[in-house]
Amino acid sequence: LPFHFSLPGNIIFLSSGLINKYIKHEGILVSIIAYELIRSQKGLYNKTIIIPTGNLSLERMLSLNRLIPNLKTEIHKWAYHFLKRVGYDGEYYLSWLQIQNRNTSDFYLMQGDNSNISYEEAYFKDFLVKRSKISNNDFILKKNSSKNFYQFLFFIKDKTV
Repeated sequence: LPFHFSLPGNIIFLSSGLINKYIKHEGILVSIIAYELIRSQKGLYNKTIIIPTGNLSLERMLSLNRLIPNLKTEIHKWAYHFLKRVGYDGEYYLSWLQIQNRNTSDFYLMQGDNSNISYEEAYFKDFLVKRSKISNNDFILKKNSSKNFYQFLFFIKDKTV
């Protein structure tokens, strides 16, 4: 299953299903990592008390990691600014949201409600439109993926075969 999540302390998890199926460009990978780093740095997690009873299923773990849509839209804006600051085009982040929206059945465990990702994409597009009206000097040339990115993909695919 494709999924990603983080824990406090900048611990980020990406599934091999996510990497193999959806991460085709370095900008998408950086977008996912930006989202999780911001979340971890700002400590944006639901406070939940879990009584240890053995194993925790993936479905339960991902449900514990869900946030309300309004908070996620703020993280999307911060991630956009992060991407711009490190030299990536913010459109990669929009592409990532659109990938999730087109493949809601794959990301259901992360989202919990299929309408949430549509809401997030719409608000992010609105944010981009308003931002483009404010400043037209934010043009950043889209980067091609680096050699290291392709080596990373090869390494992951080689380990999952």
